[in-house]
Amino acid sequence: MRVLGVIQCRMSSSRLPGKALAELGGRTVLEWVIARSCLAGGLDKVVLATSTDASDDSVAELGSRLGIAVVRGDLDDVLSRYMLALSLYPAEAVVRITADNPLTDFVSIDQVCRLFFSEELDYGYAARIPYGAGVDIFRTSMLEKVAVGATCKRHREHINTWFLDNHLSCRIGSVSPPMGLDRPDVRLTLDTRDDLERLRMIFRELSQPESCPLSESIDAYDRVGINRQD
Repeated sequence: MRVLGVIQCRMSSSRLPGKALAELGGRTVLEWVIARSCLAGGLDKVVLATSTDASDDSVAELGSRLGIAVVRGDLDDVLSRYMLALSLYPAEAVVRITADNPLTDFVSIDQVCRLFFSEELDYGYAARIPYGAGVDIFRTSMLEKVAVGATCKRHREHINTWFLDNHLSCRIGSVSPPMGLDRPDVRLTLDTRDDLERLRMIFRELSQPESCPLSESIDAYDRVGINRQD
């Protein structure tokens, strides 16, 4: 396998517990993440990586019900969950997708994958698109080395931080957004109750949230912002 997509998810968020299963546009947030991730042609397989903690039983059950492969590992050591997923589904590279981003951009996933292989990177990401739309990609052989040597809790919980902290030791590249999508000011992620309220308003503006392009999400965000000011 060339590229494995891993959706990392747990219910025990400190700021908004249970957010992955919050209702949004008639589905759970996690369902939107899975549906949009599976539209990416650059991913050979998508798996859901959650924890063995009882609080995540409902996450695992939803993933199984939707027909997506589920792996369960350590609650806090996210990096070890990726290693578990890769041991079961070996791949040359792995794309990190987070379960709090219901408008994950499948086009950006494909662009990041293409750049990663054309430039022979160790780590790649989508730059300057809305917060909550992008993903990043890691070379499995490099991630395995990090998993063996990383002792810092931050590096094991937020797996991109080792690469950013050690940028001179690896090849890093980013995809620049086309005109109109260079909008890092747009917030499409789910971290707080205010985010959930905003996303629910955005989803009411979208005719096909499962497959809408990023440009439509941005337009909906802008309209919601205007309405909220009114």
